[in-house]
Amino acid sequence: MEPARRAVEMWRDRLAVAARNLADLNDSDDVRHLRARLAGLDAFEGATLAQARRVAASLDGLWADYLLVARTVDEAAALARRPLFGQPRDGDAAALLDGPSIRLPAVSVPLRARGLLDSAERSAAVTPSAMLDAMVEGFEAARRGAAAIAAAVTANCIKLDGLRAEPAARGQPMAARLDAAARALDRDPLGAAALLAPLPAALAVVRAEAEALERHRAALAGEVALARADLVALELAVARRDAARRGAAGLDIGPSADAAGAQDFAGGPQDFAAGLQDLAAWLDRLAALAAAGAGAAAVGLGRWRAACAEARRAAQAEADGIAARSRERDDLRGRFRALLAKAEAARGTPPPFDPVAVAAALDAEPFDAGRARALLANGDAGFIAAKRAT
Repeated sequence: MEPARRAVEMWRDRLAVAARNLADLNDSDDVRHLRARLAGLDAFEGATLAQARRVAASLDGLWADYLLVARTVDEAAALARRPLFGQPRDGDAAALLDGPSIRLPAVSVPLRARGLLDSAERSAAVTPSAMLDAMVEGFEAARRGAAAIAAAVTANCIKLDGLRAEPAARGQPMAARLDAAARALDRDPLGAAALLAPLPAALAVVRAEAEALERHRAALAGEVALARADLVALELAVARRDAARRGAAGLDIGPSADAAGAQDFAGGPQDFAAGLQDLAAWLDRLAALAAAGAGAAAVGLGRWRAACAEARRAAQAEADGIAARSRERDDLRGRFRALLAKAEAARGTPPPFDPVAVAAALDAEPFDAGRARALLANGDAGFIAAKRAT
């Protein structure tokens, strides 16, 4: 095969490869998405719009350059065919393939770059090899440009998904901020990527606030648990006080209203049953506030525990008072039995006290400890006097 025809075949093989790669790039997901965004209502903005336009223009220009080279190769092929008559034109074919045979479209020359005798337009001719080298660079630039947009979209989505997966990102205003960033990133994946930079720090602040609130809630829950334990202790103290009242039949322990320190939270006297109900209801309200993390719950729980402690002291004081009165009556009855024993020992002598009156005083309801003590003291004094007389 003659050299000219071999050169033509080589060029046709190179152009076939170039056409295949150009078509593949045009049909790639990156370029189709880019062209769809350029043609649709949801067009890119900012830096991404400029990049997308450059990629599209570069691809369109590559196809135009491809056609210029292909036409030159076709002309060289026609010259390289051996004619039936006349001389072969292999030299002319080689000149097309190796020389500056492709004339580029004229470009305007800015006035600032022109001299007096310079043309307003400038045109140039290049070789097919130079054109193909420029096409290689343009192809790489277009491919990288489209891939950069697609990579930015993917990276931004991954980062946003990671941020949205944080529990702290679900509340307002962080969720609204992430939504706004997502819209901006969709419009300009390249230029708006800087919007993501401050979001992790902002999310860290929200996370720290949420953790602080959770610690505060946990502390309040602990306070509520202590308060409920206080309420149980108060119930036990009231039960002990009620048992003491029931077991102190006949003692002068006053009315059932607890005047000895048992007061409601407004300062007025109230029985312990109603006080327990009020404390329980108050604690339930405070527990709800604590679960919500309300700061007022801590103050309220402090007041509640003080009121509960005061009621518990009052119940314990009354129970202790009743027990002391009961022990006093038992002691006086013991003294009475001792006097009766002394009277029994001195049978021939009338007792120096009135046993019936003392017994009546000890069994009286309500019990009058002062009268019983005075009668027993008279009996002791009578025995002492009788002993001195003998």
